[in-house]
Parts: sequence; structure tokens; C-alpha cells
Amino acid sequence: MLESLMGEGPFRSGIKKFMQKYKFGSVTTPDLWATLNEDADFDVPKVMDTWTLQMGYPVVSMEKFYNHAGDEKIRLSQTRFLIDPDATDTTTSPYNYEWYIKFDFLSQNGTSGSVWMDRGEAVFDWPGDGSVWIKGNVGHTGIYRVNYDVHTWTALADQLSNNHSVFTAGNRAGLLNDAFNLARANYLDYSLALDLSKYLSSETDYVPWRTVSTSFSELDTLLYHRPVYGLWRSYVRAQVEEIYADLGFEDKGGHIEKYLRGTILSLACDSGNNDCQDKALDFFDKFTNPATADDIPSDFRNLVYKYGISEGGKADWELMLERYLNEQQANERSRLMYGLAQTKEIWLISRYLDYCWNETVVKSQDFFTVLNYLADNPVANPIVWDWVRTNWQNIIDKFGLNNRLFGRLIPGITDTFTTELQLQEMHTLFEMYPDAGAGASGRQQALERVQSNINWLKRYEDEITSWLEANV
Repeated sequence: MLESLMGEGPFRSGIKKFMQKYKFGSVTTPDLWATLNEDADFDVPKVMDTWTLQMGYPVVSMEKFYNHAGDEKIRLSQTRFLIDPDATDTTTSPYNYEWYIKFDFLSQNGTSGSVWMDRGEAVFDWPGDGSVWIKGNVGHTGIYRVNYDVHTWTALADQLSNNHSVFTAGNRAGLLNDAFNLARANYLDYSLALDLSKYLSSETDYVPWRTVSTSFSELDTLLYHRPVYGLWRSYVRAQVEEIYADLGFEDKGGHIEKYLRGTILSLACDSGNNDCQDKALDFFDKFTNPATADDIPSDFRNLVYKYGISEGGKADWELMLERYLNEQQANERSRLMYGLAQTKEIWLISRYLDYCWNETVVKSQDFFTVLNYLADNPVANPIVWDWVRTNWQNIIDKFGLNNRLFGRLIPGITDTFTTELQLQEMHTLFEMYPDAGAGASGRQQALERVQSNINWLKRYEDEITSWLEANV
């Protein structure tokens, strides 16, 4: 961020001066700011202290308005961004959670500029070039989100649908990231965020897909047990259909193409693309044959193992267990451990849980990894939750309350919970075992997350359902 504020040349010159001046010596942050300030055209310490001496980051809200003379203006305001709209912020800041922000913008017809927000609001002229939108935080080098007015969000969504190449891949990713996170935080209607995503059927770059896959995954988790889930899967499946067909289920291309393919294959298979799932099972057939087991590309293995085991039965699961027990390579052992957790057979899930106590099968250091892999399986999650509660004292006896992995166990299992009953079960467990040890903060975070999930469904499920019914 600081390099983008100063410019590449002055920033690198300042860093060289700093390293030369203080080589072999001890330094403090003010020493760095003072040296960089020599090459900057703004007060580096004053600006950067607001970013380094207070927590979090801001959301900048942009509103178009007309002044008394009828001139088009833009008003910028800022507030601290909190992902949970129901959270109570009890922390304090020496800067009252206000930042010095250099707001960069680019208009539809090419006008660019910037304006400083001096720990408060700023007003500037709407570009007089006939543009219907402006894009803030160009390049997303600033550590802030931008929330546009409804008219501008709609215009940006239309622009993406009509010609998304007007924006760089980074700016498209930034728009998607801002929109879905602002929707989660209740700054923005989900319908607007989803409108923005409609262009994805023509998106071919990795960065926007990688960005939106995180938001889609969160929605998938929250909607999994809801009646609208079928429509949601249909929407995602339609968005990835074209790029899935272009990329194919084959190992080729450079590293960026391979990263993109991995993201798209996960979205396609998880949303029910039949061809994707069939090809994953074809690769799993190679796994079952010792002569071809090594022919599965490493980039596909997690996906292949997931669908091979979830659609397979006892024989497939036991074959993978045997391979796991004999595997010496750590990465492949981890993939096999993950694959075993994807079964839909309840009795195999229970068997895997029992193996957690047997260190000849599941090593002690993998105990919590297996539980978390199983918890990520929607079929296994409630079984794992019951098992952990039943065996809580046994786990304490084995690992102790101050084991950091034990402390992270509850958040890992419960982050998909969405009901009041599940929340009450958590409270009951914590009341039975009040000594949390290393898990004290994890317990609190888990309770807050589940309450947030419950509130999210109450607040947004109907809106998302209506949007999907109208667009799928």
C-alpha cells in the first residue's frame, strides 16, 4: 500500500536509504517512516500511524449527489469494517478508527484521479465525461473496501455483463470480493452482489474465479441444509459450465492455468456437473489398479479421492486405507487421509473415528487433522460432533487442555452450524466442561460464528431465495 501511495521509484529509493543508513544497527518503525518521508510528497508518519497503530481497516462509502448549484458530486465517508453486523465493538483506538486514505478512482470513460480522506469525509466532482460509473480503489492496492450507491453498483454489474474486459482481472476480483463481503456485513443487499456475479459465465481469468470461489463456498455451507440449496447449486453449475468445458479434466498448461483448473473443477464437481463427477470417478478407477494408481495428476488427487470414496463403498474405502497405511510420502498420506474422510457410509465414518484411538492407524499428530477432515464432510459432521462430545474427557486425558490443536477443534467442527439447537448443544458442552484451557478463545469465536450463521439465515435467506428463483 505504501509503495502505491509514494510511487515505485520514491518508495524503493527510500527503502535503499533506510537499509544503508541503519545497516548493522537497530531500528524502530518511526525510523523507517522518517527515512521514507524524505522521498514522499505527503506526511508518511501521520498517514501510516493510522494504519499501523489501530486494528482493522475501513469501508469507504461512496454516494453521488447534487449540490445547490445542480453540480454532480461524490461524497466519501468511512467507517471501520466489521464482518459481523451484530458484533459489538468494545475496543478503542487512538485515532477513533479513522484513517488517512488516498482514494483512487477511474471512470467509465477513462477519467482517473485521487482524493485524500483526512480521517473523515471527502467530496469531489463527478467526472464530467458522461460516465455512469466510477471504480474506486483502482488496482486494489489500498487496504479498504468500497461500498458504492445502488445506482453505481447496478451500473458496475451491467458493465461486467456487457464487457468485463474494461476492468483488469485484479479489479474484477476486487469488485467481487468487496461485494460479497459487504453483503455478508449487511452494508449491501445480496441481490446486488449476486447480480455482479452473473458475468462469471464469461470469465476466464484465475484471480476473479479464485476470489469468488471463497464467497461461493461460504454460501454453499450456509445454504446446504436449506430448501434453496438445489437452486444455488444450479446457479453455480451454470456459471462454471463454459469454462469447465474449455479447460477440461486434464493436466496441461502453465501453473496459472493449472491453478484455475483446480478451482473450476472443484466448483463444477461440487455443484453437480455430471461430466466432472464422471471424469473424477474415471480417474479413481486408475487408483484402484496398482498399475495405473500413479497416473493421477497430483493437482487432481484430492478431488478424485473425494468423489471416488463418496460414491464408492467398503471395498474402495478399505483399499484407500491400505494405501494410506503403506504410504511413506507425507503429502500423499495427507491426501489419502482426506479421502478416507469423504465417505457417506455412516458405519465407515464411525470406524474411522474409532481408528483415531489406534496409533498404528492414525498417528497421534494426525488425530485432530482426521477429525477436521471428517467435520468438513456434511454427512460426517453431526457424527463427529456427537463423538467429540461423548469422548471429551478421553481427549483431555490424551492431549491435555493446553494442546493448541485441541483448542482449535471446536471452531473447526462447528463453523457450519446454523441452528439454535446446535448452539444450545455447544453451550451445554461448555457448561459441563468449563475449563477450556487453550480453547478459551476458540470457544468464544465458535459461539460468535454460529450465532452469526443463525442471524445470517434469518436476515438473508429469503432475499437470496427470491433472487435465485428469478435468475435460475
